[in-house]
Order: sequence, then C-alpha cells, then structure tokens
Amino acid sequence: GLVDQGATFCAMEVSSHGLVHPRPTRAEANDVANAIYDGTDAVMLSGETAAGDYPLEAVQTMARIAVRTEETLVNQDSFALKLYSKTDMTEAIGQSVGHTARNLGIQTIVAATESGHTARMISKYRPKAHIVAITFSEQKARSLSLSWGVYATVADKPSSTDEMFNLASKVSQEEGYASEGDLIIITAGVPVGEKGTTNLMKIQMIGSKLVQGQGVGEEAIIAKAVVAGTAEEAVAKATEGAIDG
Repeated sequence: GLVDQGATFCAMEVSSHGLVHPRPTRAEANDVANAIYDGTDAVMLSGETAAGDYPLEAVQTMARIAVRTEETLVNQDSFALKLYSKTDMTEAIGQSVGHTARNLGIQTIVAATESGHTARMISKYRPKAHIVAITFSEQKARSLSLSWGVYATVADKPSSTDEMFNLASKVSQEEGYASEGDLIIITAGVPVGEKGTTNLMKIQMIGSKLVQGQGVGEEAIIAKAVVAGTAEEAVAKATEGAIDG
C-alpha cells in the first residue's frame, strides 16, 4: 500500500464545523501547518470533501495553508534529519544531492529509479529544486507523485549509462524543467535499471558536448560549444562567448 511506498500522509480529522463552514477554525489551520512543519508528504481531507457543503473551498484553503507554511521554511537544513542511516548508500546520495543542489543553485534533479526509493530519499531532504523521477512502471510513477516535490514520468529502460544521461537531459527539457545551458543533477545506479543499486551522482549541463581539438593560437579558451552541420546553422545558433564547431 501507500505506507509500503514510503510516502507520509496526514489525514485531517473531520469536525462538524468543517462540514458546514467554508473557512477553517484556527485549530484546523494549525493542524495543516503543523503537518507541513513535521515533514509530511501530503495532507488529505475526508468528510469535508466527501459530505461537506464546501468541498472545493476546503481543498483550496488547505493548499494555501500548505504553500504558505512551506514558504516560511527558508532554512532548508530544517529537514537535514538526524535519523540518517550511515549504511544506506541511496540515502547518502540523496543527502549529497540536496546539499549540492543548494550550493550550486541547481533547479532540477533527475533520478532514474526502478523502485522509487532514490527519489524518495532525495525528497526527504527537501531540496529547493524539482525532483524529476524517471521510472519504468506506471504504478511506481503514480505512487511517486504523492511524494513531496517529485514529478514522475515513465520511460523505456535505458540500456547503458550514456543512454540514461541522454534520457535525463531529454526529459528535463521536454517537461520544461531545464533549458539549454542549465545544470542538472542526475542520480542513478550502475548497472542501469537494477533495483537497489543507486551509486552515481553526476552534474551535467543541458546541451553540452565535450570535444577535443588542436589549437591554432597561444591561449587556452573555455566556452560552450555550438555544434552545427552548416555555416547557416552555425550563424543561427551562435551566441556571444560560444565556440562554433
């Protein structure tokens, strides 16, 4: 069930007030806020939406409280939990990914995950970034959508690490989480697609290619490469500071 998938839920207790009034009491609002402070992945209603007079307003109000509460958690280290398993390699990578994303200002983390465990371990540390989980099962994708900050997508299982890196970049761009030139963090396991093998973290630039060539001058230049098949394409793609190839 959902507990087995690792998501933490908080069900709001139904009161007669919530069934017939569009605005929550202070105690009800505090219950939602405290659930967010405690690190729950999702909050849910029962009677207010099943039998209440204002089901839509109840959900909208709860969402506003949750979003506003999260905005107050400026210090992301609030979720650097003390219950950290020093023997779990996936959790170690999850903590490192969150730390790296904060330090470098990276907005997108891509986790290729067979079981969903990697994405949940990253979510546990509440990085200030989108967590894009690439999984190979519709069921896993649906369960991951309930974890904090995780956006799950289903893809065909890659056959190699290079294919997996390319898939991560492609999905990030297609889903609108990253653009050309952005840095993303990719986590996965080698061998690719094997459950419980998360052992890799890579920082990758979207659209970047590493090339070697023979210089004709006396100075070294480091810049983003623009690859083009024709002169016209090179002119169209050229940007200031780039190297045409």
